Amino acid sequence: MGEEKAFVGVDVSKQWLEVAVRPNGELWSESNGRMGVRRLVRRLKAIAGTLTVIEATGGYQNLLAAALRDAEFASFLRTLVRTVSPSSL
Repeated sequence: MGEEKAFVGVDVSKQWLEVAVRPNGELWSESNGRMGVRRLVRRLKAIAGTLTVIEATGGYQNLLAAALRDAEFASFLRTLVRTVSPSSL
């Protein structure tokens, strides 16, 4: 049987990359700079069949998006279209 595909979500801010992996539930943070992005890419290389979804946040995602592209990762850049208050659900 083949390996289970992993899905990675990255919440991007000016200083931090908050990472969540499914289906294993792993969570961690990296700094949003060259060293943090390098560590994140290295760690993602160890996860087989990874699709990474990056939240587009005012350009703060650019360094990570470029690093994933250069490492030939499958990635998807998500632009927040509308914020919904949890109380309205």
